[in-house]
Order: sequence, then structure tokens, then C-alpha cells
Amino acid sequence: MDNKMTEMNIKTEAKISDLETELSVIQADRLSLYKGNLLVDLIDKLYASSGRHLPIGAGSDQLHSTTRYVQAAEKIDKQNLRDAGLSPKYYRALQLFPKVVIQDSVSESKNNMTAVQSIPKRPGP
Repeated sequence: MDNKMTEMNIKTEAKISDLETELSVIQADRLSLYKGNLLVDLIDKLYASSGRHLPIGAGSDQLHSTTRYVQAAEKIDKQNLRDAGLSPKYYRALQLFPKVVIQDSVSESKNNMTAVQSIPKRPGP
């Protein structure tokens, strides 16, 4: 009887450990999505405030939309931030945008999903 209880406890602990790992992965994915969405909003606002348009890209599907945002982030410099009344500290966040997209892409490819699903194109104002 004690053997069965010990075995059940081990299995239960393993299941709990698996669930904790799964929750950590889900939370990390959600955090990456949140960061990506914040950066997309920042890019949209910076381009709108300067009267510029996002790079054209190769098409209007979401994969190319993500590429457009990566290209747009790379074209924003510290002076653009100052002109918009923002601290240059946001420049570092914009430089990390491609890494956020790549991180989401790697994470979601494990779940047979694409990066474009992790950072959807934001609707216009």
C-alpha cells in the first residue's frame, strides 16, 4: 500500500512540475506578445507624429506587416524620439523589436504557429 502511495505521489509531483513548466512557457509567450504589441503601438505613433508612412514591404499579409514594423523600427533614431517628445531611452526598446519578433517566432514554431500570429497588425486609429 505504501509503495502505491509513493508511486502516486511521484506521478502527481511530476504532473505538477509539468504544469508549472507549461504555465511558465505560456506566461513568457504572453509577455513577449505584450512587449511586441507595445512596440508596434510606439512605432505607429512615432511614424504618425512625424507624418511618415511605414515602409511598403512586399505585400499586405501579416508576415510582411511584421517585416514592415521591423524595418520601421530600424529607421527610427534618437532624434525622432526627441522630436516626438519622448525620452531617448525608448530607442533601446525599439532596437530590441526584431529580437522580440524572432523570440516569438522561435517560441511559436515549437507550437506549429507562425510569428505573424504573435504580433498581429494593429488596426488604424
